[in-house]
Amino acid sequence: MAKLKVSNPNATLKDIVKPHQFNYKLTTGEKVNGKQFSISGEELIILISDFFKKHFQINESNYEKYREFQINEYDKTIKNINEKRRKLQLQINHVSSLMENYARNFNRQNNPDELQKKVFQEDIQKYQDQIDYLQKEIGKLTVSHRNAILELDAFIGGLVKINEMYDDAEYVRKRKITLLFFSNITITSEKLLVFNTKP
Repeated sequence: MAKLKVSNPNATLKDIVKPHQFNYKLTTGEKVNGKQFSISGEELIILISDFFKKHFQINESNYEKYREFQINEYDKTIKNINEKRRKLQLQINHVSSLMENYARNFNRQNNPDELQKKVFQEDIQKYQDQIDYLQKEIGKLTVSHRNAILELDAFIGGLVKINEMYDDAEYVRKRKITLLFFSNITITSEKLLVFNTKP
């Protein structure tokens, strides 16, 4: 590949290796008739394509019911987050008011000594620490919230099209799609694809 890149900077794996050049084996921890089960690249592509066709189908009626459920859950989550945010903001306002009143009363004193000033600064810092903590809690509510409906639609949209995408893809892209959906597939340096089946 490195030598080819010199003459063709846009070269990819598909320019030097074809599907039939790969040797694939399936390992399950046991051998079939004393031998590891192996198939050609073309056969593997057909098997994966058939798997997508059989198992990656969406029942529109069930999906709409589930989507409606997720929308209701989303609304509940938004309502819950807004209520928590409102309560936290009320606490911030309350602590801010206490701090302002405390500072106002301190400023009315005539010639406070150094100890009084030190105590005042420490108390003001305690108030500020409370406010900072509450503001961070509000920030956590905002950052941790995700729109599950958009994510669900994107995920389902990908599943619906995956078989078509796989069939139309070049074999290098087929490999990437396969690795995406079957994380326990690995390809060794000897050009062996090892698929460790999960129970």
